[in-house]
Amino acid sequence: MQNAFEAHMASSQCMSVLVGCPSSLTQLPDGPCLIIDAESIQQEKLTSQECFFAHYPEISFDDLVIINKTVISEFDHQIIDWHTFSDKRFDGPSKLSELSEQFPNLRLIESRKIEGITLSTIFKNQKILSDPLSSFELILRQGDPLIALQSAKEWLARCTRISLRGLVTSSRSLESTEAFLGASGFCKSSVDSYVWIPELEMSSLHLSLIRCGLSALFNADIYRELYPETKEMKDVELIDHWLSRTNFREIAEEIEKNIRNSSDRDGLLALFNANIYRKLYPETKDMAEVELLDHWLSQPDFRFISKTMNDIIQRKAIQISELTDQDPALQLLQHIFPFDLYRSQRPDLSQFPNRELINHFWENGQHEGIDLSESNVQNILDDDKSSQVNLLTSRVNELEHLLSCANAQLSCMQKLIVGLRDSGVINGQD
Repeated sequence: MQNAFEAHMASSQCMSVLVGCPSSLTQLPDGPCLIIDAESIQQEKLTSQECFFAHYPEISFDDLVIINKTVISEFDHQIIDWHTFSDKRFDGPSKLSELSEQFPNLRLIESRKIEGITLSTIFKNQKILSDPLSSFELILRQGDPLIALQSAKEWLARCTRISLRGLVTSSRSLESTEAFLGASGFCKSSVDSYVWIPELEMSSLHLSLIRCGLSALFNADIYRELYPETKEMKDVELIDHWLSRTNFREIAEEIEKNIRNSSDRDGLLALFNANIYRKLYPETKDMAEVELLDHWLSQPDFRFISKTMNDIIQRKAIQISELTDQDPALQLLQHIFPFDLYRSQRPDLSQFPNRELINHFWENGQHEGIDLSESNVQNILDDDKSSQVNLLTSRVNELEHLLSCANAQLSCMQKLIVGLRDSGVINGQD
């Protein structure tokens, strides 16, 4: 097995990040360097500078990355008012009025607008920092140091050294910067007051132990499900792939969520009440039970939801006989209960008051097979209406027949009277 020192040396690398280009190559640290500057810097011109120190090594293009005409800002693409002064150490977003009291001889040369970028975005695009064990040294020579440090976000945890040398700023800005460094786990070096170092030393053994701990907690199978393109990677490579992402904390939460969802689903389904859950969340009414289970476990308050469902299951129904007359449930029952129908099916209860009739049905009638459901009551009412209609129809037919007979008798009487009048019988008697 590879020991801690070998693992650290093989996988980690330190890069120097300079915010503000130094005037001399001798001020560049050894190894890979990243330079961010508000001015336009030509890489060829910088690397071809004649050095007066014969022992100073020549800088190669591979060790040097330059980002021109941009400054560090709170968020990407932020437009910064950049001020150039007679002393380049003061160049930055600070106005002359903020510096003139402390530096009365300072003069403003130029003001212009520059599109900014965060250190977090810059680090994310550096291949050398894709390894989670890689680190960097930060040298702030230009701009607002507090904004630069804050824009590094979680990447600041990989910083081995922060230098404020060559940077001149207002006393208020410096105090805020030092307070932020102290709160972020850095302390001022006892050798150099311009240098801040982490309070916790990131030794090779420490980093190796962190990797071993992560391997024990990391779920490689679920990570491969989240990122199918990593299915051929080894477990150690998966950890590097995860930690190289700036949203690694969100990914860890997603892994935890999927671990929770991959629990014994059959056992959970046996305890899970899908009908109650659908009532609690109507938008899930068309989901299958397995989908409901996933929906439940994906909620951050899934334990509270489980307690709510359990309370509903264990809640005992209140007996109707225990309801008061003012209870809304009883008042609703009295408006919809078919009292006359129930009395017609149970003549022995015809003298019961309405309240006692409801209690009797709840305790006895529903268990005796008496169906008072809405559909059955409607059918009975329809049948009653049909029988009443038939009875009325036959009565109307009978009345129509009697009327026809009466009309026939009246017609015969009229004919008899006319016949007697024509024969003179009625006249002779007169």
